[in-house]
Amino acid sequence: MVRNRIIWTAWLLASITWSCLAHPLVQDTQSSESSVDSNTTLLALFLLLYEEPFSVESALVGGTPNAIYCAADAIYIAGYDDNTSGQHEWRLEKRSRYTGQLDTNFGSNGVVTVDASPSGHDELNDITYDGAYLYLAGWDDVQGHPQWRIEKRLASNGALDSAFGSGGIIQYEPVSGQTNYLHAIELAAGGIYLGGSSYQGPFQQWQLEKRNLTNGALDTGFNGTGIVTANAGNGTQSRVFAMTVDDTYIYAGGAHQPGGNLAWRLDKRFLSDGSLESTFATGTIIDDAGPGAEQITSVSFDDSFVYVSGSEPDGEIEFHKYNRITGTPDASVGTSGHFTTNPDPSGPDGLNQMIPYNGLLYLIGHDHANLTDLQWRISLRNASDASLVTTFGQNGILQIDPTTSDDRAITGCIMGQYIFIAGSTGTSPTTWRLDKRRLSDGSL
Repeated sequence: MVRNRIIWTAWLLASITWSCLAHPLVQDTQSSESSVDSNTTLLALFLLLYEEPFSVESALVGGTPNAIYCAADAIYIAGYDDNTSGQHEWRLEKRSRYTGQLDTNFGSNGVVTVDASPSGHDELNDITYDGAYLYLAGWDDVQGHPQWRIEKRLASNGALDSAFGSGGIIQYEPVSGQTNYLHAIELAAGGIYLGGSSYQGPFQQWQLEKRNLTNGALDTGFNGTGIVTANAGNGTQSRVFAMTVDDTYIYAGGAHQPGGNLAWRLDKRFLSDGSLESTFATGTIIDDAGPGAEQITSVSFDDSFVYVSGSEPDGEIEFHKYNRITGTPDASVGTSGHFTTNPDPSGPDGLNQMIPYNGLLYLIGHDHANLTDLQWRISLRNASDASLVTTFGQNGILQIDPTTSDDRAITGCIMGQYIFIAGSTGTSPTTWRLDKRRLSDGSL
């Protein structure tokens, strides 16, 4: 039995490395910038042999966990909680990949909180990692309205990197004195890529930036200024909400308001200069399902396709699948590449994130199928045709209802043979919850 576990562990380590190369949402376990001594390696191997699922909570902190990053030995969860005055503040947790317990060497007993504007709403929206440092993106309300905020912190203890920005922080108004939002961050091509919006008066417009990894300065090789702005119609929600990258391209998703309706929008742009990739449906796909507000909040890809999901006015679970080269909808999924399912036609069902993995799609969100309150909903579907994988959960669907109030599964990542899912449970205030579940069947 032990020999079989050792063989399995060696195979697992190899598969983890390959998975990290294959897809950015299955996050990296190795870095040229990190050094791991032999004792740490032996400990990690021992823990892998006896790795088990878990479910842990940060009770009654309020707010929501918006993003997650799976590293070799730690899980980082980023979002916002409610400070003592009931406003939002940044919250970043570091937990053990093996036990789920907070790392007491990180921040204050495993948690970093930043209350930049105690009387305003500060929101941490996204996180990424280079093996040594964490890069955080969101906004603060120091100016009396949202402005971009980026931080660079040591992954080991959460300390700010003083060489980056001003003392580890960049606070930035793309348009001075106006409302500007930052939602997404990625690392690629030796730089930091950011996605959000700037107020171009009288509306929000898309804004993408590339910045230097070391000091955070704008990289002028990107569109000549380090900044790309794109007209996204006339909406206050016209923003980049989600973004992912490969070795050559940015895939940015969000909202566009060409007329009365807020529509899904997906851009494919070059990492090098931010210009549109014209062979991908001329570079931009705008999909308006009809009356009501729609916006993409999740973008991911596999070898051949790009997947987007988000909010839509009918309260359905919906995603779209496009050819990664041409942008053509894949007719094998749903109706002309648009897949929808509606667990409760009278209630607000939703899909918050999708993770493609080994020909499968893990869908993370919530439903109202119990007809009383929202509950976590994680489902597993075949990427080829969106059919359910019946060995997962109950006939392909895992429904988790921790409280009699609204519960939402929000974000996830895959590491080894497990999927880590972060979300919120309850109300007034909410509790943050992290589940580590088996990829094969969703069980704890």
